Amino acid sequence: MKKSQPLGRLLFLGTSAAVPTVSRSHPCIALWWRGEILLFDCGEGAQRQLMSAGLSLEKISSIFITHMHGDHMLGLPGLLMTMTLQNRRRPLNMYGPKGLRSFIESCLPMIFYQPSFSISIGEVGNGLVASGRKYKVYSHGVRHSVESYAYCFKEDDRPGRFKVEKAEELGVKPGPLRSMLVEGKSVKLEDGRIIRPEEVVEPSQPGVKIVYTGDMGNTPGFEEFCTGADI
Repeated sequence: MKKSQPLGRLLFLGTSAAVPTVSRSHPCIALWWRGEILLFDCGEGAQRQLMSAGLSLEKISSIFITHMHGDHMLGLPGLLMTMTLQNRRRPLNMYGPKGLRSFIESCLPMIFYQPSFSISIGEVGNGLVASGRKYKVYSHGVRHSVESYAYCFKEDDRPGRFKVEKAEELGVKPGPLRSMLVEGKSVKLEDGRIIRPEEVVEPSQPGVKIVYTGDMGNTPGFEEFCTGADI
């Protein structure tokens, strides 16, 4: 029997501090999710670590920078240059604190190549930052010597299991009515009975929650931001 592939993988590409070591690169975390890659921070050497991990640069859809210190973002110019040399076409979304846009705009003329893809840069605050295929990413300001943010990746709640035997017992035939019940809508049968979703669908299950932060001190509200996190 063929094993199903996991929806996501979390790869720690860099976990060093301001100075890298022989065995640890500058901060960079890759979340492989449903065929796309989300990067959290992009320290020097990030692209080489991505290649070593067997991850395609083309699959990177979004990059989230915690703060504008070099060890967390100096891997960006080289990464953008390599993406262009590989003739990337997929648009790239980048998010981070104030200063990220001006940094990228100042770097582009220095990499000698006009990017082969569009780059969208969003300077964040507290709240929803981005949304994608069955997930959302939120940010929360944290205490540091410069403007800095933590990020929360939250998978959408997973639909509850459809109880086939119960549906058959109630007379709900395969087809559109079952789909409507899974979507949370009540349905009316031919005999006039109303079947509610909770009668044939188990409660939804919370999706995966991952919180990532760079350097930070004690921050009010951060514990609440992390509530329910799996990682």
